[in-house]
Formats: sequence, C-alpha cells, structure tokens
Amino acid sequence: MVGFLESIMQNVKYILFWLGLIIVVMLFKDANDDLTSNRYFNKFFSNLGTTQDEIHYTKEGGAEFYRAKDGHFYITAQIHGVPIKFLVDTGATDVVLSAEDAKQIKDHLKYLNRKKTYHTANGTIKALYVEISEMQIGKFVVKDVKASVNVAPMRTSLLGMSFLQYFNFYMSGNTLVLNTY
Repeated sequence: MVGFLESIMQNVKYILFWLGLIIVVMLFKDANDDLTSNRYFNKFFSNLGTTQDEIHYTKEGGAEFYRAKDGHFYITAQIHGVPIKFLVDTGATDVVLSAEDAKQIKDHLKYLNRKKTYHTANGTIKALYVEISEMQIGKFVVKDVKASVNVAPMRTSLLGMSFLQYFNFYMSGNTLVLNTY
C-alpha cells in the first residue's frame, strides 16, 4: 500500500511539474504577443498616443504633453505656420531638423555659413548650423532659435536645449509640463 501511495504521489508531482511548465510557456507566449500587439499597454495607458492634437494647460499656465507608446515625448511646433513634429531630447544641445523638415521651412531658416560637429551616442556627426527665426508651441513663442540640419537620415526632428532652455520643464509620470520661468 505504501508503494502504491508513493507511486501516486510521484505521478502527482510529474503532473504538477508539467502543468507548471505549460503555464509558464503560456505566460511567456502571452507576454510576447503583447509586445507585438500592445494589448496590455493599451489597456492601462490608452491615452498615450504618439501625437497630441491639442495642447492642454495646467492651472499655472504650463503646457502638458503626454508620453507616447514608445516612451518618448513628441511635441508639434509651428514654424511660421508649418507644423513640425519634434521628439523632446534634453540631451541634444540644439534643435536638430531632419533634412525633410528643413526643406519645408527653408524660407524661415538663416544659414550661418558653417557646420557644427556633434558628438553623439552614435558617433560624431557634422550638421549645417542654422537659426530658426521663430518657433511656437501653443502660446509659447521663441525667436532666433539655434538649430542644425542633419543631412543624415533621421525619423524625427529633435527639440533640444537651444529651445528648451527658455522654459521651466518637468516630467511627472507620463506627463511633461513646459512653462515659462
């Protein structure tokens, strides 16, 4: 009788092991599916889009921007009426325009007749140094913003410190707030 109970217990252990293994595999598969579908991410962070159609203001007057699904903050600035989408990059010394965006606003760029060298995580790059006569984000306007035009391909222009230096900005959770000093 004891041998029979030991045999049953051994079988129960095997069954529990295989059930546990199946559950772990299913969890990993479900997690992998979520990486491609963002099902759980969208459930908990459904308000986080990659673009923001309108700017919301805090009671202190700061402009609020929400984190995109890829973890970055994107802000659309108007340059003489032309909307340009920027990725907020506090590690970028200057505003950096993609060649495509620079073409859209070429009449509003002052070329400073020199190239500027930047040392980035991806190596050293040279870019055309320019000045943007006016950039507007919501109610905030900055004139004569130093920028560069990157001739290498880039997906999104960068909103760097040559613009952000004129503002008090902070991040709280999934919100970035931009305000004047």
